[in-house]
Amino acid sequence: MHWIPELFDRLLNAVGSAPLWQLYLVVGVLLVLETTVAVGLVTPGEVVLLTAATTVGSVGEYAGLAAVAAV
Repeated sequence: MHWIPELFDRLLNAVGSAPLWQLYLVVGVLLVLETTVAVGLVTPGEVVLLTAATTVGSVGEYAGLAAVAAV
């Protein structure tokens, strides 16, 4: 099971290196799709949002992510 931390490191590095507009688009789409049974069971929106929140580095980025989540 030593591969699990490496997997999470790669996932968070990929999320952190994505341009903000792409990150916000993916988060927004996955939050909308959470309401469907198939996607909501596999990828809960809260997990997507918390993962995206690890990339926040300024007040403006926080406001943008909060706006995407609110919409």
